Amino acid sequence: MSNLVLALAAVALTVAGTVWYLPAVAELRAGADRPLSRRVSAAGCLTGWGACAGAVPLLVAGAPGPATGGAVAAGVTAAGCLYAVGGALRRRELRTAARDWSELGGPAPVVVRGRGLGGRAARLAVAWCLSAVVLASAGTALLLMATSGRA
Repeated sequence: MSNLVLALAAVALTVAGTVWYLPAVAELRAGADRPLSRRVSAAGCLTGWGACAGAVPLLVAGAPGPATGGAVAAGVTAAGCLYAVGGALRRRELRTAARDWSELGGPAPVVVRGRGLGGRAARLAVAWCLSAVVLASAGTALLLMATSGRA
């Protein structure tokens, strides 16, 4: 597959990711108004999307595959580490808040752990994800067939 096609796919993926990295930018810009755990998790989100966007110049410049893959893998690993640290900080913040409330003698605020999506919303989300996978697979197959001269 051509590097330009991969670069175009990385650009499309990065543009589609604005629903995740724009709120993360807002979290970081808020600074000390947000808890440290949310800021660290937002930094992880931006690092991951930055790795995707950073692959574009490497692909356009024609960098070897292992170099591009290594750069993306390093960015994704850093993003995963930041996200894990953010989760650990969040758990520590919740424990500290529970301890502080218990020292005050009052009832601690209840942290509601959501089940996530349920019912119709979950089925709709699964349907959208599966249809996206099918369409992406079909598009990739068509692109490969077109470049090899079989279509």
